Amino acid sequence: MILLNMGSEYAWPLMQQALSIGLMNDGYVWLLTDGVTIGKLPAQNISPFTGLLGTRPVATKSILYQTFFGRNDNPSVSAITVL
Repeated sequence: MILLNMGSEYAWPLMQQALSIGLMNDGYVWLLTDGVTIGKLPAQNISPFTGLLGTRPVATKSILYQTFFGRNDNPSVSAITVL
């Protein structure tokens, strides 16, 4: 198992090198963090890359989200109360 935690601009060259030395063959599993999956990887010739599992965060635009991310941009939004 290989955990890949880096920006996508560095991940693509690294994965190409890993493919060339056999680290994408059977028996290898790659876990990709959101730093890799959020960025844009080139779509060309992606089929040789097997055994990849990635995460991508999803945040809804809920009141909590808007309050958290809007508190510095919008002074009219009140701060979150921690219980």
